[in-house]
Amino acid sequence: MKALLLTSALLFVTSVSATELIHDTSTSLLWQDNVDSKELAISYYEAQEYCSKLAVGLQKDFRIPTLGELQTLVDYKHFKPAMVEGFTSVANEVYWSSTPFMDDADKVWAINFRDGKTDIIAKSYDRHVRCVKSTKQ
Repeated sequence: MKALLLTSALLFVTSVSATELIHDTSTSLLWQDNVDSKELAISYYEAQEYCSKLAVGLQKDFRIPTLGELQTLVDYKHFKPAMVEGFTSVANEVYWSSTPFMDDADKVWAINFRDGKTDIIAKSYDRHVRCVKSTKQ
């Protein structure tokens, strides 16, 4: 396993598989970081199913991250992408969160990694997903 220090965001991450997963030890989250997390754009419902079925090596039980979890990946000092260093598969696009928009059950919060801004998106739109799982026991 190769350890990376993300100085810009003061994160310590361990690369479980150089092209597949990033472990953020400060949050105990294991993030998907493969070509799908950059190229796959699907509806919220498809993203839920995709994450629940995702298996990377021996890792499974992934899910769509909450808005708070997704925000830990934003680095506002960067643009295109506004993302902490260490990730290799990043689209300058909108990514799903699982955090519901309280005024409309058909919408959730999302983050645009072009600039790090949050937005409210209808679940039927096609957006990107970066699946996550907790490594806490």
